[in-house]
Amino acid sequence: MEFIKNQRVILVALISAKKTIETELEKIKAKINFDKGKVVGEIIQRRGVSRDKRPGGSKRMDLPMNPTTFIGKGKVDEIKTLCKETQADGVIFLNPLNSTQINNVESEIDCWVKVWKIK
Repeated sequence: MEFIKNQRVILVALISAKKTIETELEKIKAKINFDKGKVVGEIIQRRGVSRDKRPGGSKRMDLPMNPTTFIGKGKVDEIKTLCKETQADGVIFLNPLNSTQINNVESEIDCWVKVWKIK
């Protein structure tokens, strides 16, 4: 991945509280390091058990928290702060964001955003 070379990146993911991604994160970090990039932070938003009274909460566990930015507003603010603190060049989302969501997050955090979907 050529865009990683000499770039400081933050990994971001929204995942179900029932899933583990630590092994996958280590593989991604190794690939970024191999491509001469540097992971300077991680923000993982866990989507917990639904407290919604409507049935089917577990079926929505992999859906976006916010359709505009995919993750919650507080996490977007957290990413922005971390980007400034670590002088990150960009953010790699481990979820399938659409182009509108990418643009919305980029405009909020003042860094580039790419998608690297975990398996």
